[in-house]
Amino acid sequence: MEEVIEEILGVEKKAERIVLDAKNKAATVTADAEAKAADLVKTAQEDAEKSVRSALQAARKEAEKERETLLKTAEQKQKALLEKDKGAIDGIVSDIISIIVHTELQ
Repeated sequence: MEEVIEEILGVEKKAERIVLDAKNKAATVTADAEAKAADLVKTAQEDAEKSVRSALQAARKEAEKERETLLKTAEQKQKALLEKDKGAIDGIVSDIISIIVHTELQ
């Protein structure tokens, strides 16, 4: 009978060790999984930040390009207006000079 009890106690101790080993392995697996998940999140965050920086840089480039185009167009319109107004001003100046000359001659 004593042998049976000792054998049962031995089996219980062995079972306890197996359960303890299983818990330790589970904790290790869980810690590894959490570490991998954290690495994945960090990588995803870095990739997202890189994408945002890249998109921002592209948007800035495009905005600068658009700005240059608008400035060029505005300068061309300004030159056209000045050329148009120059002809009118030259005509008015000629008319005034003509009036002055005719007035002095009379």
